Amino acid sequence: MRSRSLLPALLAAAVLVPVAAAATTPPANPPRHHTKQDTAAARRLLLVRADLGESWNAGRTKLGALTCPTFDPPLKGIVETGAAGAANFTLGTGGPFVTQSAWIYRTAAQATSLWRTVVGKGLQQCLSDSVGSGSTQSVTFTVTGRRRLALPKLGARAAGYRVAAKAETTLQTVTVVYDLVVLGRGRAVTELSFASFSTPVSRTLELRLARRAVAKLAQTSSPKA
Repeated sequence: MRSRSLLPALLAAAVLVPVAAAATTPPANPPRHHTKQDTAAARRLLLVRADLGESWNAGRTKLGALTCPTFDPPLKGIVETGAAGAANFTLGTGGPFVTQSAWIYRTAAQATSLWRTVVGKGLQQCLSDSVGSGSTQSVTFTVTGRRRLALPKLGARAAGYRVAAKAETTLQTVTVVYDLVVLGRGRAVTELSFASFSTPVSRTLELRLARRAVAKLAQTSSPKA
């Protein structure tokens, strides 16, 4: 099986599919009242190429989202005051792929409320749905499995999810694995999304980047309540 022949068609989908696209999120849930200060704070949460290594290529893709059409819970009393993303990193033409988005909320209590409402089975469902919605005329994505990822203590709120899928063309089938790691501290929430062919992204890489993201959360998020 010549997997490389499928890669060009998969690449664009692989880096965009793992996170529900911003365009699929109800624009007023939660309300957005972005400030320059908190937008800058959200940008400081994003990983940079130096965090991954010189072998990685850096780019940008769409801002992710924490809700989707099939999971749109009420977020009353929560206001998003900053957002940034999405950082997009690729290690060679065949991946793995890493994307990130970050959000700041008006108070730490609001960020905690959002976490309790959004992070869980609903967010896992959004990841699964977004993988399926990545199908195009040339590539069909079919979810084959999903589960939660066990994470060690990282010094912040943390949750992880994995979705496996088949990516099929008329000529071949390739397994694609998507991992989503969500982190929160203070007024901030950030998500790291990983995609790879055949086997999952290495746990060593995921945890290294998660810990780097937590360090940025500690440096950036305000204790404002």
